Amino acid sequence: MKSILSKKTIITLFVFWAFPFLSQAAVLDVRSSNPYPDVGDIISVSVSSFEIPVERSEVSWFKDGKFEKKGIGLKSFSFPVGENGNTIRVSVKESSKTTEQSIKINPSSMDILWEVVGGYEPPFYKGKVSPIKGSRIKVVAIPQIKNEKGYVLNSGNFVYSWKKDGSSFGGQSGYGQNSFLYAPDILDRENRIEVSASSLSRSLAKSLTISPTSSEIHFYEYSASAGPFYNKAIKNNQNFNTKKIGIIAEPYFIFTKSIKDPLLQTGWKINNLSVNTDIPNIAIINVADNVNTVDLNFKTDNKAQLLQENSRTIRFNVSNNE
Repeated sequence: MKSILSKKTIITLFVFWAFPFLSQAAVLDVRSSNPYPDVGDIISVSVSSFEIPVERSEVSWFKDGKFEKKGIGLKSFSFPVGENGNTIRVSVKESSKTTEQSIKINPSSMDILWEVVGGYEPPFYKGKVSPIKGSRIKVVAIPQIKNEKGYVLNSGNFVYSWKKDGSSFGGQSGYGQNSFLYAPDILDRENRIEVSASSLSRSLAKSLTISPTSSEIHFYEYSASAGPFYNKAIKNNQNFNTKKIGIIAEPYFIFTKSIKDPLLQTGWKINNLSVNTDIPNIAIINVADNVNTVDLNFKTDNKAQLLQENSRTIRFNVSNNE
């Protein structure tokens, strides 16, 4: 008889302590209308419950610890996502009982960067190399997705899918493939590049348009002792008061890493006469006394690429004052 009573006592105590524990479980379901918002997106956070009549209760909303609004049955709250994310807390008051729940909103976005691979730029040029037809362009996707603790997830842990002008590139898509390399076709006026990055629980997509341009040739004064004067380009019809002029030509953005590339052909013409120079893009001009105007032409042609031929002619005036 004693053993039976002791078992009943144990069972009774278990039920008594378990019931209060279950009654304290979370009863509010707080959800965001967009689980992966970008900074500045207007999103809505809503609250519901199977145990509390939210529609008849006083609902108060707080953002980052500050009171925002309250009302009877105010089941949703809309706001723009901040740069560092937002913590949203909702308080539901039914009679004398108040229940609260919080949710952390982390902004998600994806940056797309591009650069020309193998495009020529003069020394000390600080600008970005522009794409031209025949050049190679590298596009990189950088997802900015934060986890629950606010840390940005590794970009190598996503599956990427790349498209160019609507066509998929399976060979450059897949797990960790966050870069895409392509060359504009000869007839392309622009290229639309699309990329999606996805994980088990998240997915982002973005696109950009890249328009190929033409290479540019600029002329600068050159001194054998001081080198090029890149701070000021020579203008058409510019005046010189010396009969000996050093000029360097810089063919911006052509598809080569060096002006001395054997596949790159260059040539100078002075008043329509071809001249040879020791350095491909530098000409030292000795103007005759009876010549006051000079037409100077520089030409490049990359034999390794189609449509890579370019030339420019400028005219400058020379005085006899030395």
